[in-house]
Amino acid sequence: MRWVGIVFTAQRSWMIVTLAGFVVAATACSTNSRAVIPASSRTAPQSSERSAVRGYALGTAGTLHQKGVALTAVPPTPPAVTGRVYALSPGVISLDAGEGCGFIDVAVNANTTYDYNGLVLQPGKYVQAWGTGSCATGAVTATNVAVWKQATYTGPISGTVPGIIEILTSTCGYLDAHVDINTAYVLNGLQPTPGTLATVTGLASCSTMMGTTTTVMLGTEPNVITSPSPAPTTFPPTLAQKHVLTMDKLGGYSGTRKISWSAAAPYVDWAITEYPDATPVSRAGIRTILYTNPNRTAPGDPMHNSDETTYAHDCNGSRLSMPYQGKIQNLRDPHSAALGLLWTDFVVQEAALGHVDAVYDDDPNDLYGMNGVPCTYDALDWMNATTAMIANLGYPVFISNIAGLNSDNMMSAPNAIAGATEDCYGTDGQPTPPYTSGSLWTTHLTLQLKLARMKKLFLCFATPTSPARSSIAVRQYIIASFMLAFDSSSSVLWEDFGTPSDFHVMPETQLVPTYPTTAAPANASGLQIAPGIYAREYQACYLAGSLVGPCAAVVNTGTVPVAFPLVGYTRTLAISGDGVLDGGVVAAAGPAPGIMPALSGTVAFN
Repeated sequence: MRWVGIVFTAQRSWMIVTLAGFVVAATACSTNSRAVIPASSRTAPQSSERSAVRGYALGTAGTLHQKGVALTAVPPTPPAVTGRVYALSPGVISLDAGEGCGFIDVAVNANTTYDYNGLVLQPGKYVQAWGTGSCATGAVTATNVAVWKQATYTGPISGTVPGIIEILTSTCGYLDAHVDINTAYVLNGLQPTPGTLATVTGLASCSTMMGTTTTVMLGTEPNVITSPSPAPTTFPPTLAQKHVLTMDKLGGYSGTRKISWSAAAPYVDWAITEYPDATPVSRAGIRTILYTNPNRTAPGDPMHNSDETTYAHDCNGSRLSMPYQGKIQNLRDPHSAALGLLWTDFVVQEAALGHVDAVYDDDPNDLYGMNGVPCTYDALDWMNATTAMIANLGYPVFISNIAGLNSDNMMSAPNAIAGATEDCYGTDGQPTPPYTSGSLWTTHLTLQLKLARMKKLFLCFATPTSPARSSIAVRQYIIASFMLAFDSSSSVLWEDFGTPSDFHVMPETQLVPTYPTTAAPANASGLQIAPGIYAREYQACYLAGSLVGPCAAVVNTGTVPVAFPLVGYTRTLAISGDGVLDGGVVAAAGPAPGIMPALSGTVAFN
């Protein structure tokens, strides 16, 4: 996505958004316009505990300085879809709409009206779309679009009316938080009445919080909900999401061509590919990723050049280098404006040849293996320069190898939609192949939790390449580990086990857990129930979209066998054969859980 121009007039600004030269939308945007959704509410129990309740019957009290003014840019009806923007393409805003909806495209046209709320429509922002279609139909054609950011504000409540809590913030003044039946409240023994301190989180501008307000917490404690959302007493027999989010290579330089893209589409969400396969893969309904490495180069690589300003040098003026696959690989300098333009031009050229939803950025901010460090090297400065280069690309980016880096700055780039980790729960390296273990395993688990909180994709790349049918134990270990920190809209699994088709999606990815009995903790230690033993239980689990009952994921990361630590589970996940397109089989029909060997994972059902 490239922003090619904003032309200012006396009354309104016109924004033209293009991807590789194609116009997405040209719309007038008022910087003062706002959007509204009417709120509904229901009575909820009062609570003195730090747990979340849904909805609250607000009365009229105090003074609303914003006066609950009905906002006029969009119809006063609930939106067809709300989600985080992860890609823009001609005529389409692609959203991650979260659990129960997943990835969905919002079609826009010359008749679509926009409410920008003072923001820029770009990956990382949030969109509400009104129009025809829904999550159930898999697509929306928008008549109206509102753009929001996710934010948290704290201040004393100044007034309430049914559907609105107004607080006085230090940064924005009076702010109207629109609430409804889905808003989660942490009451802490207090009531949402004038004078009570409230922390509200949701989609917002500096004058209103919409979409709606997702949480309201009263009192002075941090805005953390320590218990999960209340689950229904019964669960639907089917789930629209038929598998966890997945990724593989299709066509292009190194992906399979042994299968049709339409055969792969029901099982894979993202694919690394390139011309001439990128557009056909996209047309099959699979998101496309262009692999790039602007950070290292060797002769013959696509972006290799002779411009010395694009290379990193030591204090003697020599390029930094390392041997790699029979060539000498040189380190690039992210400070170089010429390098940023070289990267952008390469992506634009590839996007003109075939569809590109996102760009994979390999080896950013990584000096591993080099024969020295850049002259006057400063780690923070190097990372900041890398982050700026990513942000300036103008396309959604997958950032690689975040487990080995201080990645916070890079993941903060507005177009950084995903962070990837290699050797994720499974490894072809040391010290315990094919099982990732020790601090590296807990690092992956903590990052999976962290990126879910950041509303970014966590790409878990498990690197064992052994034949799938002879790798059942490590596949069980990987899927159980992946489920511990699972988030349906954030967690993406990419595996590399050998299969006859060279399509690497395994049948066990069709297991989708929902309604965890415990909220996601801040880090891996919050999932540890005994030394080396990690577990998480879910109230409703689905296999290929069909309910199979409650389930639990348990991983023994220790060096000795242990008994399965949970009670009431009578079945386990049974896996056999190869990949999902090679006759591989998965069922919730394995024997009751028993002794867990060292470095093992079990998914159990009751």
